[in-house]
Amino acid sequence: VFAASWYLVGLENLLVSYIEDHDFALRVARMTADYHIELCELAVKAGVDVVILTDDYAHKTGSFMSPPQFNEFVLPGFREVVSAVKRTGAYCIKHTDGNIWEIIDPIVQSGIDGLGPLEPAAGMDLAEVRKRTGKLCLVGNIDVDLLSRGAAGDVARKTEELLTTVSVDGAHILSSGNTITASVRPVNFKAMIDTARRSGI
Repeated sequence: VFAASWYLVGLENLLVSYIEDHDFALRVARMTADYHIELCELAVKAGVDVVILTDDYAHKTGSFMSPPQFNEFVLPGFREVVSAVKRTGAYCIKHTDGNIWEIIDPIVQSGIDGLGPLEPAAGMDLAEVRKRTGKLCLVGNIDVDLLSRGAAGDVARKTEELLTTVSVDGAHILSSGNTITASVRPVNFKAMIDTARRSGI
């Protein structure tokens, strides 16, 4: 709902409308929510088992909007889309980068099955997220910068740390803290995968 709205009108215009033109912001949110409800339902009918909602809500120091703005303009449509996915019987994972600590609770309470990948460089330590979210499935979060520029040994150590603090409790999908971008060194990606396979977790 959020990313689709900003793609339509531009991020600056959207955020300004949260302050100066609430009716416009709500109309755009309604339109994008309706679109994604129908899109997700069609995707599941076509055979999709897991829907990943890919709005990013934050940068490295905090969310793009204030918590009250999130609650007014983003959360209602987001909840509707999550509910629509769940009604189909599919799983629903919420993707977001950045520091979402100030809005994480309503995101989790929406009914999603998974959350991540979440950036460690943005203060989103997955062990801390686990304490906050309980048994919610977590995705991530080996730092993509480490995978791109670090040494394979450092990647293996961070992977082991994540495996022992998060994976050991189950409900964890190991991945980068963003995506596997073109900059990721193959040897580092392999170190992450091999470390996980050796762990037996």
